[in-house]
Amino acid sequence: MSLASLNLSPSKTVEINTMSNSPPLLDLSSLDKRSSTSALEPDFLGYTAQSWLDAKDRLGPVMQADINGRRQVLLCDHDANLSAWRTPDDWQYGPPTSSGIFFNEQMGVQHITQQDGPAHRRSRKLLLPSFGIGALAQHLDVLGETLTQGLASLDDTPVNLHEELCLLYTKGLSQTQVKHPTSDNSIRLLNRFEEEFISGLRLSRDDQRTWHQRPDYLKVKQEAFGIFEGIVSARLNGEVCDDTLQRLITPEKNRGFEPLNAAELVNAVYLLIVAGVGNIAILASGMLWQLSQSTEWQARLREELKDFTPAGLSGGVKNYPLLQAFILEAERCYLAAPITPKITTQDITLGGFDIAADTHVLQFIGLPHFDNQRYEDALRFNPDRWLLPNSQRANAYGGGTHLCLGMGVSRVLLPLTLAVMVRNHELTDAAQPKNVLLRPEVSCSPTTTLFPVTLTGRS
Repeated sequence: MSLASLNLSPSKTVEINTMSNSPPLLDLSSLDKRSSTSALEPDFLGYTAQSWLDAKDRLGPVMQADINGRRQVLLCDHDANLSAWRTPDDWQYGPPTSSGIFFNEQMGVQHITQQDGPAHRRSRKLLLPSFGIGALAQHLDVLGETLTQGLASLDDTPVNLHEELCLLYTKGLSQTQVKHPTSDNSIRLLNRFEEEFISGLRLSRDDQRTWHQRPDYLKVKQEAFGIFEGIVSARLNGEVCDDTLQRLITPEKNRGFEPLNAAELVNAVYLLIVAGVGNIAILASGMLWQLSQSTEWQARLREELKDFTPAGLSGGVKNYPLLQAFILEAERCYLAAPITPKITTQDITLGGFDIAADTHVLQFIGLPHFDNQRYEDALRFNPDRWLLPNSQRANAYGGGTHLCLGMGVSRVLLPLTLAVMVRNHELTDAAQPKNVLLRPEVSCSPTTTLFPVTLTGRS
């Protein structure tokens, strides 16, 4: 899921609170529109990465543009992003930002994504340990076996691998993070809710309302939350399981904060089981497509992984440098949310420019990933760049206090996925992942990822 496709319909521009030393104004008509349906081509507001980088070279890394009827400030290079991440009190992520309003309306005021200030700090302190690699390390064998069996069941059958990975990730997390008997039908229901919910983030406000007021979506949402609420109700009424959810309910220490209430635990179950699986599957789809295109990397990885076991990832991927390099390059190239909207909480100076309080800002966290000044031949997929000393770190999961909560989960599932695929399967008849309408019969439908492939088992 990406914020790249924010609606750009023309409307009257709302001027920001201008100050004497404002950033230069970009005319969006000077950019090249992105015409491809490829899910692998970088997408920034519907324009190509290269044309944004050319604009950055002309105007500098901090600029303004009229977007969605509002003049907004754009942060377009790594240093500008770092400056923003290092001053968390200068920024607001919740309402009235576009994403803040979205999460508030769909998930409620206690959902961490739309929180700021003390409420966000409390939620993050309580939740973050549940999403780190440490929380999943004890379940590596279960997750590995879920992927091994699930992918083996797909052999010799044409599938949309993006969709199948979403289902397998949810199945694995429902056996580890929240140990709850979940049928295949329930897993499909939860994935349908997650995709139809989060895909609305790409739509305009009017289209979001239309999309999320459909009776079939409301029914799926109600059924999904019925599952989440049922799990929490059982736990609060005495059911005990040795899992991450239980440690949230009865923490060894509460880090000085009030423990999570029932409504927050319902949101936590959503986060633990299904939130973000589509984003991880997008990364995995790009990664596996590139694997299918390089017999050299297939051979190198098979040699490195010949003695691989899931337990070998308990300390991370440092013992598998080729595996790590391939994943780091996928994270650089295929980050799911390349733009983050935020609002200034006070007058600030950034990049030498004065930016007034209450200014809407778009932080292009993904654009530096494609800048030749930061990465040689940056638009080319090249895992070998990560085997060189002093490689420039990418920021696929954002940064600062709003660093993606699911980064640890992603960095467990991606290496397991790649290792199982390399060791056990060939990808045949693979077509490049592309964006297609999620519900073609709905006029305002957002897109989803289609990755057609046939897996063949290796003897």
